[in-house]
Amino acid sequence: MKATVKHADWMAHHPDSVPIGNLTIPGTHDSMTATCPQRYYKTQTLLLAEQLDIGVRFLDLRIRSSLVAAHREWISTIKATEILQTIREFLKNHPQEFLLVRFQNANENKDDFPQYCQQITKLIAENRDLFFLWKKESQIPISELTLGQLRGKILALECAPSQYESTYLPDCVWAYPWHEAEKIRLQDLWDGPSLEAKQQAILQLGEQAGTGELRLNHISATNGQLGFPDAYAAQLNPWILDIYTKDEARCKQRAQVLIFDYLTPEIAQTLIDAGLSNCQN
Repeated sequence: MKATVKHADWMAHHPDSVPIGNLTIPGTHDSMTATCPQRYYKTQTLLLAEQLDIGVRFLDLRIRSSLVAAHREWISTIKATEILQTIREFLKNHPQEFLLVRFQNANENKDDFPQYCQQITKLIAENRDLFFLWKKESQIPISELTLGQLRGKILALECAPSQYESTYLPDCVWAYPWHEAEKIRLQDLWDGPSLEAKQQAILQLGEQAGTGELRLNHISATNGQLGFPDAYAAQLNPWILDIYTKDEARCKQRAQVLIFDYLTPEIAQTLIDAGLSNCQN
């Protein structure tokens, strides 16, 4: 493996020509829960700025129609405008980086999509310079976008049902649809799986043959026998770290986005270094 690189600028070590589907990217699930006091809803210990500084480049933002971050019944006071400002400052200081960001309606009842979509598109329009935008007729599969096209920007994914057309601004597209995007492979076995089943699902996606796709591999889970996100993370995170610190096991893994609860600087750095090794593809 190559020498350790600086966390906050790790994408500078990759050429402009690399497709994002060929990058190994550390990510966080329910990224804004570091201040949550409830064990069931808390999934992170690092604040957003800290996550970005250690190399996290996939964020999972759960936003209510009131434009604050939330996770199920936990509703924070963190404003979406504050989140985007933190991202803006980071990308200004680290212009070689880009962020892959999932936006999702955090209202568990899912009964306010019109209001949510109106508010989220208004927010995006007010910050459009921060986002990678394109014309509908020129859209290409997400995995074919290159790092050079995206540096300094947010590449967004949005989860609302397609009938709400939440991925559009009046003159362009601002997000790929999370559930319907071409060339995405997703693993999110989250609802109470056994450790063995979860590990098998993670390995199946990570080791599957094939190129030209963006792999989104959730290391996170909750419910079931273990009951809580931290209990799963206590088992799964060291297991992933072990895979990525052993050459033979690491080189079986395809390039992918690995999405964690309770991500640590050590895990992020290990993934970053793995992505710079010549066996990652």
